Amino acid sequence: MSYDLAVVGGGLVGMTCAALGARVGFSVALLEATAAAPGSDPDPRAYAITHASARIFSALGIWPEVAAASGPVETMRIEDVAGRGHIDFAAALVGEPALCHIVPHRVLHAALMARVATQSGVVWWRPETVTGLDATQDPAAPCRLRCASGRSLAARVVIGADGARSPLRALLGLVPQVKAYDQRALVATIRCARPHLGCARQWFLATGPLAVLPLAAPGDYALVWSLATAAAERLEALADVPFAAAIEQATASACGHIEAVTARRAYPLVSQHLTSYLGNGVAFIGDAAHVIHPLAGQGLNLGLLDAATLIEVLQQAPRGQLGARATLRRYERWRKGENRLMQLAMDGLHHLFTSTRMPLIAARGAGLDAVAALAPVQRLLIRRAMGLAGDLPAVARAGNG
Repeated sequence: MSYDLAVVGGGLVGMTCAALGARVGFSVALLEATAAAPGSDPDPRAYAITHASARIFSALGIWPEVAAASGPVETMRIEDVAGRGHIDFAAALVGEPALCHIVPHRVLHAALMARVATQSGVVWWRPETVTGLDATQDPAAPCRLRCASGRSLAARVVIGADGARSPLRALLGLVPQVKAYDQRALVATIRCARPHLGCARQWFLATGPLAVLPLAAPGDYALVWSLATAAAERLEALADVPFAAAIEQATASACGHIEAVTARRAYPLVSQHLTSYLGNGVAFIGDAAHVIHPLAGQGLNLGLLDAATLIEVLQQAPRGQLGARATLRRYERWRKGENRLMQLAMDGLHHLFTSTRMPLIAARGAGLDAVAALAPVQRLLIRRAMGLAGDLPAVARAGNG
């Protein structure tokens, strides 16, 4: 069997990439190691979906249903508890109804699975694990993937979207630069007595940043609390009532009494980046290429832009040059700098707000207050974070239809 594209990895970025590729006329094989049913993934995470990402989902026809099950963030308050600084961002400052939308993983996963299942041009190979890859430097010669089932397939381009521990990346002998933070992000959904009114809040605490993000129901919030590994493990092991009490204490009961807590999970935090996103006829996207600290909730958005950019680059290339190094290098040049800049920014913020040095504590508090007093600077930061600015692929720009 032969395809234009073989997308290895059926997560959110991989499914998006496969659907975008088929949308513009490519034949696509999507290889996924599991065979989960829509909505069965227990992942408790939620994502801050930017306007750029929403446009990508609109192009795939799934955004209306996803938006209906999401929480629009109209305002956001960021507080540095030690530095005594704070800043408020409002979507109205840039003439938009929302800064972003908070979408539960299960909602996005189910919508994308349904889209891929009905997308003409996508053949879903699952459960299927890639065990070998044969490629040459000849762009006209397709790559061949060998699978654990004994089946094989050929593809002009192989796209690695198989996550931070990418088995495909390991097959090629590519090793990312990794920096471990000795932190875990504790993630849960909480139901509180006080409605969120579309406001997201983030506190920079001595223990690490804690964010509560509005979900679709008025009293439901997505919690993301980054803590030292030992502290995260202790909190994760608590029963619901003492766990809720710890959150109330850390947030000074800003959300009111916590009435319920869903199943929770702690994720190790690392920063990693591939020196090169490419192999012969292979391109890596999403977490397989880069992982950043979740401070600003940009990880998934970067991966979605990778997928949209790569498909645009391939769409513009001659059919016989899809897997050519020059073609794939255009994708790498477009996205690598943007991803690396965001990674360095998040790493810098992490170190700034975890520092216990008094001069830095005072400076960061004053810095937040200074930005709060400068509306033009706020507009610039908001537009960038919302996906309203930057070098975006066409499908992620306003007016893409």
